[in-house]
Amino acid sequence: QYCPCDFAEHCPYYRQQMELPKNPDILSGIAVDEAVECYVRLQEQKKELETEIDEIKQIIIKFCQTEGLNRVYGKEHAITCKPVDRIKFDEDEIREILEPLGLWQQVLSFDQSRLKKLITNEAVTEDIRAKLEVLKQVISTSPKLWIKKLSKE
Repeated sequence: QYCPCDFAEHCPYYRQQMELPKNPDILSGIAVDEAVECYVRLQEQKKELETEIDEIKQIIIKFCQTEGLNRVYGKEHAITCKPVDRIKFDEDEIREILEPLGLWQQVLSFDQSRLKKLITNEAVTEDIRAKLEVLKQVISTSPKLWIKKLSKE
């Protein structure tokens, strides 16, 4: 909430703007600013391609549905098009059937996202939230990139 602060030269979010990289060899001969712009450009191209792919996919699906086909052929490839059902059950009705048989617990699953919300929920007492927080385990860490367009100031 205090970004940028008076200590940008020490901050992992702003320090790179203040100094040259300590190990330029890690960038394989490309300047970091070029790598950033190349990454953003490729991400934009990827979005354009995904849009084009989706449009062509819809054309193929419509053709298959109109012609009553499950497979269409190109010169070098074939595409199979079959409907796939996503299934949902009414939880209360299923519980009503399974609970008397002792089978309800077998269909329940542990929801990590709900637990994360519970840990930050002010309605839950602090001691319970602290106990849950202690049980948190990091099982893997992977880098993720976010794109931000810089304003022209």
